[in-house]
Amino acid sequence: MTLEKNKSEIGSTEPGSREPGLAPPADAEVIGAQPGKNDAIEKCDSAGKALDSQSPVLISLDDWNHKCSRSGSVFESFYHAFNGVKVALAQRNLRIHFCAIPVVLALAWFLQVEAWGYALLIFSIGLVIVSEFLNTAIEHMVDIQANYRYHLSARYAKDTAAAAVMFSALTAVAVSAFVFGPKLWQLLSR
Repeated sequence: MTLEKNKSEIGSTEPGSREPGLAPPADAEVIGAQPGKNDAIEKCDSAGKALDSQSPVLISLDDWNHKCSRSGSVFESFYHAFNGVKVALAQRNLRIHFCAIPVVLALAWFLQVEAWGYALLIFSIGLVIVSEFLNTAIEHMVDIQANYRYHLSARYAKDTAAAAVMFSALTAVAVSAFVFGPKLWQLLSR
């Protein structure tokens, strides 16, 4: 079965929604697919495990409704946040930015940057990291919405999110030049 043929089995994106034609049948425990698996949708057993070992990762409708609701505790919220970091670290550019952080902070320590310089550096580092996380989230959402197919609007959305990361990185470079420039000039002019 393909995703296009079975949209009536998937259900609404609103938890608990029972819109005609969008709500899953009472016995259906089918939820979605992953890219690269021919958009297959498979039945799940009562525990939410896919019946076919080659099928994509799927969850039961009850588990889906639980995952769409509020977190049960603060610890669960932190778990989801750290899982998001793990997912985002699969992106090469974010790993590069994370590797640059200790280098920037070590250089700031070596050059004995003032407190205001550290504040500017940490703010610009945070700006770049947050924009990378948002870019990753936007890319995932666009892929889902475009059903992992090429659409011009999907390309524009991804390109615009990438431009936000680029401008935040350029801002961080400008802040670094502003903070490190005078210190490096003093060091080199001795």
